Amino acid sequence: MAAGQPYGQGARVWIPDSVQVWRAAELTRDYREGDAVLHLRLEDGSTLVYPLESQLPPLCNPECLSGKDDLVALSYLHEPAVLHSLRVRFLEANAIYTYCGIILVAINPYKPLPIYEEEVIYAYSEQHRGGGPAVRAAPRVVVGQGWSPHMAHGEPSPWGTGSCPPPAGSGRISPSSSAASRVQGRRRRPSTP
Repeated sequence: MAAGQPYGQGARVWIPDSVQVWRAAELTRDYREGDAVLHLRLEDGSTLVYPLESQLPPLCNPECLSGKDDLVALSYLHEPAVLHSLRVRFLEANAIYTYCGIILVAINPYKPLPIYEEEVIYAYSEQHRGGGPAVRAAPRVVVGQGWSPHMAHGEPSPWGTGSCPPPAGSGRISPSSSAASRVQGRRRRPSTP
């Protein structure tokens, strides 16, 4: 492939596919402006003359970027690149969490995974509360503000928030009465001019 020519022979592109949604293919000839078709070789070895309609197909990222834990690291960030990266992380690495900048993308595996051990949950809860290191961790469980270590065992949160039901007969402050007392404590007297 010639330097500065992204659609040269050997370049890899994504083409729409009715079964796989997107399919990777390699150019077997250089593309020149005005060409009506691309000559491609699919991953199964078959060849395809791909008609160009309104725009060129999206380029594939270099293989060394496949499966990165942050989609922002990709050279090309478009639908087929995102779907491919998530597929690689999920199917090959069993990784259901992937960053896209500060956003965490989660794939529901529909099966239990051994990623919620108590020490991992505790480590991440401390980090997100400001008690952990200032470095960004690999994508994992993000624990919300209302979480407490007690909830990992099905016990109620001391703050009265969270989705784990408390054990029968245990006292629990209702979120509404707790919120009401906080609002009451924040009332200010009107200032005088």
